[in-house]
Amino acid sequence: MSAKQYPFIDVAVHERVRLPFARGEAVVLFSRNMARVLWANGRGAALFGHDNIYDFLDAGPDRADVTFRQLAATAQQVQAPGDRRTFLMRIGSGFRSVPVTAAVETVTIRAGDDAILFSAPIGPGRQDLHET
Repeated sequence: MSAKQYPFIDVAVHERVRLPFARGEAVVLFSRNMARVLWANGRGAALFGHDNIYDFLDAGPDRADVTFRQLAATAQQVQAPGDRRTFLMRIGSGFRSVPVTAAVETVTIRAGDDAILFSAPIGPGRQDLHET
């Protein structure tokens, strides 16, 4: 994947991103090796502990975070564009964790540019998970 970040609207209208984004899910596009965040919506940034998208893009994922480790383990199972896995991930919400069914898949953003797309149906922030 290239080192640049993609414009928000270019990714939001991508055929694989459009539906989870429109449903209001947490959506994050990671580099193929999971080292960088290439794109995220606000709920995706909040799920990984950031107050805004730009901080998440700059800081990247916290590799020690349990949420990220669950995602990274599943992302290793998707190799070719179109490979998709759903999995149950436990997300911290206050003093408890909430099970959420999430999805991860390999997508092609542009010819030769593959990335990992993560999506999960959650509320606006980690503390609002009990509403889902």
